Amino acid sequence: RRVHGRVGTMVTHSICWIITFAMFLISNSVLISLQKGDPSALNPWPLSGANADSFWKVILRFLLIPGYLFTKGLTTYPLIPWLGVTTMGCSAGFFINKNAVKITIQRKHHTALAIGLLVSFIIFRAWGGVVGNLRGPARHETMQVPINSVMAFFNVTKYPPSPTYTMLTIGIDLLVMTLFSYASSTPNNQSDDILNLNDDRSSTSFSSNIKRTLSKTQNIICGILLVYGRAPLFFYVAHFLQLALIGVLRLAFHGKRVGFAITFLLWLCVVVPLYFPTKWYGKFKNNTSPESLWRLL
Repeated sequence: RRVHGRVGTMVTHSICWIITFAMFLISNSVLISLQKGDPSALNPWPLSGANADSFWKVILRFLLIPGYLFTKGLTTYPLIPWLGVTTMGCSAGFFINKNAVKITIQRKHHTALAIGLLVSFIIFRAWGGVVGNLRGPARHETMQVPINSVMAFFNVTKYPPSPTYTMLTIGIDLLVMTLFSYASSTPNNQSDDILNLNDDRSSTSFSSNIKRTLSKTQNIICGILLVYGRAPLFFYVAHFLQLALIGVLRLAFHGKRVGFAITFLLWLCVVVPLYFPTKWYGKFKNNTSPESLWRLL
């Protein structure tokens, strides 16, 4: 049974990664050929700036190339390129669930994969060109402010997801997930070693207070993040409604741009109010059967 289970796991992983590479290869090859050496090109059809005004053009928008629909609509999540990201996540989730007891090995694998993805991201962006970048690194050499070049280097293409976008985001996600794994598995009785405190009573009492504070803080932060993480698609859909309301309120500013402070405040106005609805939905979802369609959210 163990051998059969391992073979099944390997087959599942292989299928997921084959789909991932195939989807990225198809979407990138098509877009690169259509751009004809100009990564900023938005026209003619079927590039994203052209309008999809027929049934088959709309189908192409939803399957492969994002862009405008009937002058007023817009699609940004075509199936084929995003399916590659989805299967990559399914493979990772399946691996974590099946190998939870081998947490140390997982951390090593995740760290190595994260470093490999981030190094690959730097290589592809520094190399430039359309391969792996879709639109290429928009460095704007005429700019005189250095920070603009740095921002342009990290200005990767999400719609559709370019390989460099995936390398950067998945690499960071794996590193953060590994750090949370270390934090959640650090036993409380090791805090004295970490803090390197003396053995006298006062320091022991001080150590105990710090230990309890760190433990409570860690539990609170992880608990809050888990609320959003256990119902991510629900939060994602609901936050669009929040953004629509904020968009209406933005009319009060006559459509003017706002600074970072206001942007951060608006971000809090989206995230904080959705905490309790997301928490409620997470509990509701967990009380349904494993085959329930509610679990898709």
